[in-house]
Amino acid sequence: MTTFYLVRHGKKEQQAGDVSLTPAGHQEAQLTAQHFAAPIDKSIPFSQLICSPLRRCTETARPIAHALALHPVVDSRLRERANWGDTPGQSFAEFVVEWERCSAERNYAPPGGQSAYTAGRNFATALHDVARTNPDAHVIVVTHGGAITDFLRNQYSAAALTTYNPTYLHMAECSITTVTFDGLQFALQTLAADEHLN
Repeated sequence: MTTFYLVRHGKKEQQAGDVSLTPAGHQEAQLTAQHFAAPIDKSIPFSQLICSPLRRCTETARPIAHALALHPVVDSRLRERANWGDTPGQSFAEFVVEWERCSAERNYAPPGGQSAYTAGRNFATALHDVARTNPDAHVIVVTHGGAITDFLRNQYSAAALTTYNPTYLHMAECSITTVTFDGLQFALQTLAADEHLN
C-alpha cells in the first residue's frame, strides 16, 4: 500500500506566469515542513518527494526536502490543467472564464492547456508510476489545488467529495490531502486538512 500526501503549494503572488510564493506562502511551507518532521510523524518513513515544476511548488517543496533530507523530483504531470500567463495576452478574468468552463465541462481543453479529465488522468499516472517502483512507500507530492481536485474528480463524484470536505474546491494553501493506493485503486483518507497551519 503506497500512501500519498498531496500538498497544495503555499500562497503565491497574484500575477501571471510562473510566480513565486509570497512571504505568507513561505511561512506556510515552513509550517508544513515542520508538520512532516514533527515527532508525531517521525514513525512515518517518508521516502520520496515529488513536485510540479512550477516555482510555487518547488519553493513549497524546498523546506520539506530540507526537513526530511529528501531530494525533490520534478514531474510535469503534476501541473494544473492551465496556468494564468501561459496564453499570451489573456486577462485574469478571461482565465477564470476558461477555468470555470473546464470545471463544468471536464473534457473541454482550454487554449494552451488540457481538460480537467486529462489533467486528472495524467496526475494519476504519475502516482501509479511512483507506486509501481515504491510499493508501501510514504510519498509527499507538492502540487496545485486544481490538480488535486481534477485527480479526485476522476475517482469520486462531486457529492462524495463534498461529504469529506464541503469546501474542497477552495482548499487552503499548503493543505494536505492523503490517499492510499493498493495497486488497483485509490482510497481517500483525508481531504484538504489544514490543522497544521494553525
